[in-house]
Amino acid sequence: MRDSVLSEELINNLATIQANYAERENLSTIADNQKVIRAQRNLNYAIAFIVVMAFAFIYLIMRNSRTIKRLNSRLAQEVQQKTMELVKSNHSLKQVNEELDNLVYKTSHDIRGPLATLKGVCNIALLDVQDPTAQSFLKKLDQTASQLNQVLDKFSRVNEIYNTVIRPQKVNIQETIDELIANQLKTPRLKPIEIIKEIQMVDDFETAPTLFNYALNSLIDNAFRYYNESPRVNSFVKIIVERKQDIVLIRIIDNGVGIPVNIDSDSLFHMFTRGSERSLTGGMGLFIASTAVRKLQGDIKFLRSQDFILTEFMMVLPVKMDIGKIEVPKDRGKILPATTELMATLDSRFEK
Repeated sequence: MRDSVLSEELINNLATIQANYAERENLSTIADNQKVIRAQRNLNYAIAFIVVMAFAFIYLIMRNSRTIKRLNSRLAQEVQQKTMELVKSNHSLKQVNEELDNLVYKTSHDIRGPLATLKGVCNIALLDVQDPTAQSFLKKLDQTASQLNQVLDKFSRVNEIYNTVIRPQKVNIQETIDELIANQLKTPRLKPIEIIKEIQMVDDFETAPTLFNYALNSLIDNAFRYYNESPRVNSFVKIIVERKQDIVLIRIIDNGVGIPVNIDSDSLFHMFTRGSERSLTGGMGLFIASTAVRKLQGDIKFLRSQDFILTEFMMVLPVKMDIGKIEVPKDRGKILPATTELMATLDSRFEK
């Protein structure tokens, strides 16, 4: 039975089959192990590459950080040096401004005495001198002295604007305008000027009365002074006052001789910029208006109509001034100690 069922050849075949199966299993196991080894090796390579890149990145960051620190330190030193230079320049500028203020103040007062004497002599001479030619010369001299006196008044106003202590008070805009117009009507002119007023009452308007008067008077005086003398033109001055929430708009419009097109709105408000050949005070009026309005925390604008016939100046002022932002005139005697203290602080920071 054994020989017939399990012959030697069958046994060999079974053994061969078993050996082949075991070999395939071993080869499959080896292949899987090789895949795991390759994957592990690739992972190790990737980890090593990432580590190297991380160290390189950290090195670059540290080097850049050191470079940035050096640059920041150098920049801080340069900024401190420039700041000290700026403080010194600011201090020098303040001293120069103080000297200029004193010069203008003293000069105007020193000139007023001889100027008053000159006008008095001219007036007395006009009473005694009968020669028409001499009288015309004396009148010209008296007129020139009056113009010089007006220029001195303008300089005094500029000095007063810079050094005035601002104390806001309630101001009646309509009464101020009426008073300024009444003063203008006292000046003789070649023809009448129509006055148009559109004034909205602002009962709670508070500002510095003197500076407000200076600014408004300069603009109204310009409108009346530079009227169109042609008989074919109906000259007028229009004053509009209106309230827009927390601000007051004061517009002064006229159809006078106008301002040349080559003068822009920025340079128009500079000192000694003359908008007309008829200017007698060297272009100080608009500068005074601009300076006073800015001290009152407002702004001033110049506008032209498209046909260049109408000229408009508009003042924009707050209904109530911000007490915390009011400019206080600096005590000249305290400028030097404060500046010295600031420079000492900067020197100590620079040494650190």
